[in-house]
Amino acid sequence: MNLREATEAALVRRYRSVHAPAVRQRVTPVTTEAGQQGRIKDLMMQFKGDRKAAAAAIGVPRDTLTRWINGKRGISKASQGKLEQAYQKHIVTPKQQRADLRARKQEAKTNPPRSDAKVKVTATIRWSKSPKKKYNRRPYRTTTLDHIDLSKVAAAWAGGRDPGKELEKVVTTQYGTKDGVAFEGDSVEIEFLE
Repeated sequence: MNLREATEAALVRRYRSVHAPAVRQRVTPVTTEAGQQGRIKDLMMQFKGDRKAAAAAIGVPRDTLTRWINGKRGISKASQGKLEQAYQKHIVTPKQQRADLRARKQEAKTNPPRSDAKVKVTATIRWSKSPKKKYNRRPYRTTTLDHIDLSKVAAAWAGGRDPGKELEKVVTTQYGTKDGVAFEGDSVEIEFLE
């Protein structure tokens, strides 16, 4: 996980566990013919009318989907399960994810984290961006940084900017490093300890 992904994951964990509304339960399956037709209609809209793509998402042949749409054949119990799984995957879950992300970002704007938080970072830490300076001798060193203003990091994330770069700027300002700090590597982990 790179720095941006690690910072975003830490922000998501923080706002999901502290402020964000609970994740809604999945929609209950429908067994009525009208409800099933509604599910098929939603899937067809999601795939812009492409019956082949919608049928592939459900896991049935295109001709079967066409028969369902035209009302020439009913949907079997096994196919009802496939239809529900496709609906949950392609319709409900993306909508919920977008709604939850909007809620977390709004919460980050209105209820920012403390301005003197602790941040636990596991990464290859370079305390100077100068090419003459070397990395730490031990890669993926875990360091706890005190008095970090996470409100700027959360505001960057809420505004659609890279929160990882903002975290580097905040740490550079707080610790007064001359050339800036860099958290690098493929296994970066961030945890906010408030």
